[in-house]
Amino acid sequence: MEKINEISMEGFRVVSSDFFTNMTRTQAPTLTIWDGSIGFCKSDITLLNGCENVLIHINSDARKILIVPTSSSDKDAVRWVKKSHPREGRKISCKKLTDSMFDIWKWDREYIYRTVGRLVTSGNKVMLLFDFSEPECWKRPEAKSV
Repeated sequence: MEKINEISMEGFRVVSSDFFTNMTRTQAPTLTIWDGSIGFCKSDITLLNGCENVLIHINSDARKILIVPTSSSDKDAVRWVKKSHPREGRKISCKKLTDSMFDIWKWDREYIYRTVGRLVTSGNKVMLLFDFSEPECWKRPEAKSV
């Protein structure tokens, strides 16, 4: 067996665990954008304590979307759950919104865009922030003809 040589730890740094993915795709909060609709997942709803309605805030310059829980009585509330028990995310048609986003962000309408979100707070409000400055994207599958 080869002799183990002593080395100096000088110059080495611990790699932050932030560089490693700890969640699987199904556990991570995600927001997906298609030409004509946006979609939420079950993790998004779970992280915001199962709320059924949200406000969607967009920062066009920073390419960020903030999801804020709200009540159904809010005039701008969007119901983001597919069903109540168990709660599931839903795909929501919003052609005017996605048309604007695709134009401003210069996205290709033949692609689907997705990013992972993270919990943030402002005051005592807990929200989900999605940063689309470097989204995952892939070409939309061709529609199958019947």
